[in-house]
Amino acid sequence: MSTRKFLDSVTTDEPNLTIITADGGRIQAHSEVLRLVCSCLKNAPATDTWDLQHLQIEGTPVTTETVDATVEVLYHVMHVVETDLPENRFSLLQLRDMLLFADAIGCSKRMLNSIAALIEVCCRKQLEVAAAGQVPSELPGAAAVDDATAQDGQNQPTRQHVVALHMGRVYTIDRRDLCEWVANAKRVVFKFDSKSVQPFLDDFAAQMESLLHVSFRLDVQPLVSLALGFVQHNSAYGILQLQHSSTFLTPRVLTAVAGSSMGGSLLAHVMMQVPLGPGIGLDTVFCDYGSDALKPFTFEATLARDLLDFKKGSRVRVTFNLTSTMLKLESLPAADDDIGPTNVYFGVVLGFCEPHKDPGDIRLQLC
Repeated sequence: MSTRKFLDSVTTDEPNLTIITADGGRIQAHSEVLRLVCSCLKNAPATDTWDLQHLQIEGTPVTTETVDATVEVLYHVMHVVETDLPENRFSLLQLRDMLLFADAIGCSKRMLNSIAALIEVCCRKQLEVAAAGQVPSELPGAAAVDDATAQDGQNQPTRQHVVALHMGRVYTIDRRDLCEWVANAKRVVFKFDSKSVQPFLDDFAAQMESLLHVSFRLDVQPLVSLALGFVQHNSAYGILQLQHSSTFLTPRVLTAVAGSSMGGSLLAHVMMQVPLGPGIGLDTVFCDYGSDALKPFTFEATLARDLLDFKKGSRVRVTFNLTSTMLKLESLPAADDDIGPTNVYFGVVLGFCEPHKDPGDIRLQLC
């Protein structure tokens, strides 16, 4: 039987598999379809139920919403159903959860990238972060805020909203105003209440960190490119400058970068575009640096962790070479028994590449 006839027969047959989730869900599916893409089902005994009540992803039981959405997407990716998925159907965090679930049940890397490609078709390319504040009345439609919570009027009360940060744009915060930049034009899209700016930034950084971690760990290039594009645009002058980069370039993110096929080169490219700003990597390695760190390209700092032969707490002079993505580290104060000047690639400094020592130099192994 041809694949086309097989898929046609599946779409007309009644579902023969019930997927059970921890939150009480009962999702109907076709066993023949899922066995084609889920390695954990391929060699399993034939059954009419698939119990996922004990399956946890990153410490959280998988939900009915995630399973149902993933099954729907798998059917579309495999062309089992011919209808198109609605535009803007899923959020980026929903896509993240679907990718994690698909990986957990044994979908191939090719299938994961096919799911991630839905970013261009049916995903909202934005992070959606809750915040308390107001929608400025002068903004027609208040496009960046969930309409269900918005109120009109100059004296609207402070209340909870869902603020959308579109991945292709630059955002800044001026006191309590969240500003969006499009074509060098600024507009205020949200006004925070007096205590909600930092919780908003913390929630945003957590979402950004999770998105980067999953995209690099699963090596799904559509999501990697989208996430790194936002980092690149918002690190030098945008909203990421307000957060220590260690909040979103965490050890697990940098470890995931090391294991991805192009992660190291992509992140290094972003570093080249935004060299050593406080919003992109600097504070994951150094502390106690002054404002001179923001100037090209030499500054003094304290090492926040061991780095090669330099120990945590050492004072160093750092010189950044933009043309080769190299750092030169020198001990302070200089002494005969101190470690000599050492060249190291930025990827090694941030921990997403392993160093290999050559005489007088340190080369970057391919990631």
